[in-house]
Amino acid sequence: MMILTQERTLLLAELFSLQGKKIRFLNPNTDDVSVGTYRHLVRSRETFAFPTSSTDVRDCYVRITLDSGFDTTLPVTWFVANQGAWGSV
Repeated sequence: MMILTQERTLLLAELFSLQGKKIRFLNPNTDDVSVGTYRHLVRSRETFAFPTSSTDVRDCYVRITLDSGFDTTLPVTWFVANQGAWGSV
């Protein structure tokens, strides 16, 4: 499990502040730069279930609706580990 350092906590805060906004990110599924709207955190890639009050955010995924109309999810830990590979549009 990823240790939450102060730097990583600040990265999570930056990520969470982008909810509902367009983001640009290096899509690890396609190795292309993708643009989409960051919707919300989910516990499950399959059901898009919302986290509960006891869910560790490090186990969650970010749901993104791509400009193409398709949804994708990326682990929260991917955003922390890949600082500089994502940001606001």
